[in-house]
Amino acid sequence: PPRSTLFPYTTLFRSTYSFAATVTDSAGAASAAQPLSVTVTSTTITITSGPVFGPWTVGRPFSTTLAAIGGTGSYTFADNGNTLPSWLTVTGAGLLSGTPTATGTFSFTLKATDTQGNVGTKTFSLAINAAPVVNPSPLPQTTSGLSYSQSLTETGGTGSVSWFGLGLPSWLTLSGPNLTGTAPPVTSQTTYGFSVSVSDATGAGGSAQPFTVVVNPPVTITTAALPLATPGQPYSAGLAATGGTGGVSWTYSALPAWLSLSGSILSGTD
Repeated sequence: PPRSTLFPYTTLFRSTYSFAATVTDSAGAASAAQPLSVTVTSTTITITSGPVFGPWTVGRPFSTTLAAIGGTGSYTFADNGNTLPSWLTVTGAGLLSGTPTATGTFSFTLKATDTQGNVGTKTFSLAINAAPVVNPSPLPQTTSGLSYSQSLTETGGTGSVSWFGLGLPSWLTLSGPNLTGTAPPVTSQTTYGFSVSVSDATGAGGSAQPFTVVVNPPVTITTAALPLATPGQPYSAGLAATGGTGGVSWTYSALPAWLSLSGSILSGTD
């Protein structure tokens, strides 16, 4: 519209200008001042998203309310040409909602129409992530009495992830993705089973992942005595042990000078 001769204006979306008017007749009588105002609105409408607008997780209900600025009066929101994915809808009041059925990035264009028929459009991009899952991985064995520490990993999800242990043995604790504890006393190889699950910032979580930790008894030398040696004759004797985890290594103290060590075999000539 043409610039008013009563007052200038500069506005981006909406500005209200207040002033007073009086009228005076030819005899010089004046009316009381009448307060008036003029609201200047832009025909440009800009759509803004609500407080939550992705990324999000597949299978979790999504909802956010759109807003707009500019134009005149209230707004009616709609899809601008069938661009919404099949699982997502928008109401005239601007409620955008649905439950994603697939992962990926979905782009769509929405429009807002004001009471004067002015239209604003905006294209959005909404990323949908896979549900979080704990990665399966074998946990190493350990030996009774030793400190135990392992870190688990996960993939998928949105935002921060919370970890939950299900049926953890009393000697193990789970803090975030970290398993820690001290292996308990056992007299034979013992397997401890439990499960771990995760959930993300949207509340999505995958199935609990089962794990096992094997605890072995302490390594013990089972050789109680060595055979006699004959002076001047080659000597060889093997030692035996049970328990422990994985391969074992042998060390000796105060070994006679004529004996040497190779693994669990003692040999030499006196």
